[in-house]
Amino acid sequence: MTDELVQVWRQRDGSWRWRYVVLDHTELRSNRGYGSVEEAIRSARQAYPGVVILGSVDHVTRGDGEPRRPAGVVRIALVSASTVFVALAAWYALRRRRGPVRRARGSRRRGR
Repeated sequence: MTDELVQVWRQRDGSWRWRYVVLDHTELRSNRGYGSVEEAIRSARQAYPGVVILGSVDHVTRGDGEPRRPAGVVRIALVSASTVFVALAAWYALRRRRGPVRRARGSRRRGR
């Protein structure tokens, strides 16, 4: 799985935009809106050839007509949160295993 993708979505004013997203939280948006989803995808492919494009995320709606949150953003959020949780759990386990931090003999501050 690659750690980069391009998302295409429709804005409230009806224009289409794209953004390049990397899992390290880098996000670069297109400099303008486009009249159709095809134009936005064409522009994204020209700017980032070979990168996976997650397109027209606003066509997916719930039963009441409200658009759902894009799956790409949710996936990135879950991967980021999971990574942070695993890192903190590993740090905590290592910290408990080692015990308290001990200083070297020569590193004590003088004057006490």
